[in-house]
Amino acid sequence: MKNIYFGAALLTLLLGSCSNEDTPTPSTGTEPFWSLADLPQGDHEYDQRIVELSEKYNSIILYKFDIKEFYWNVTSDIRWWGDKYDSFHPGYDAKVADENYVGELVKLLEEKVIVHFPDTLLTRTMPHKVLLLSKLDYATEMFPSGKITWETIDAYSGYDYLAFNWANADIEAFTPADRTRFKSKGCAAFLNRLADKELIERSSEFHDLTNYSASYSTTSDYPSDADITKLRQQGIINWSSRADQMLDWKDYVNAITGSTLEQLEAEGGILNASFDKYRRIRAKYDLIVAHFKERYNIDLQAIGDDSEE
Repeated sequence: MKNIYFGAALLTLLLGSCSNEDTPTPSTGTEPFWSLADLPQGDHEYDQRIVELSEKYNSIILYKFDIKEFYWNVTSDIRWWGDKYDSFHPGYDAKVADENYVGELVKLLEEKVIVHFPDTLLTRTMPHKVLLLSKLDYATEMFPSGKITWETIDAYSGYDYLAFNWANADIEAFTPADRTRFKSKGCAAFLNRLADKELIERSSEFHDLTNYSASYSTTSDYPSDADITKLRQQGIINWSSRADQMLDWKDYVNAITGSTLEQLEAEGGILNASFDKYRRIRAKYDLIVAHFKERYNIDLQAIGDDSEE
């Protein structure tokens, strides 16, 4: 492999290997800097398509790499560790792609994620790397009994990459619901990355409809009915996002790309009158949808409506 290595001080923080029984410690190694010259990584039928997509969007799609590249992060450790309740650290458990299923994952990405975004935007904003995985689970909590709660993740935005799960045998049994969920999570991961990295501008009109400094009767995780009423008057979907503009923005992106318009307007949906009694959520919905269409030629609701269920 024709990797070019560089010794920038920042990259010497690459995490070393560790067991899940110990606190991770940094290594003094260097991280490989991937280029288009490193492709193809094999001689499978799908390798040529990977080369074409990588060249088109200036983003290196990888299925062979050290898994430490997934875990590497500037400010925090994203791995799970600790086999005891009092030392448990929530985080991810990931494995590189199974080469037997890479082609199917690439096809799924094209059909359900890439198709929803303009080529010009993808070329400008795709991260340096796209990592294809066979496993991506998140350990959310450990109970005193030692049992860990795990959540399987479809897509993740890392420091200099997007990662996508399901390059494994399970992809062959994907149902319409699985494909729809992957679409929603994959598109949201990309869109929220654009906001995090300031590769797009958020709508000031959207945020102007909410007072993020509004006071509530409690700061606990259990708001009162009066607090919920005030929350809806402010056009906030989730209690945890009441004072955070970025979280509020992402709540709308996630909700819209994850639901059809029919679902959003039905009983239990965020646009239904029982949830959005004051119509502030509808107003913010209209603003964010129009913003993405007019500024970036992205139809958020079309992503949500792309349902195979």
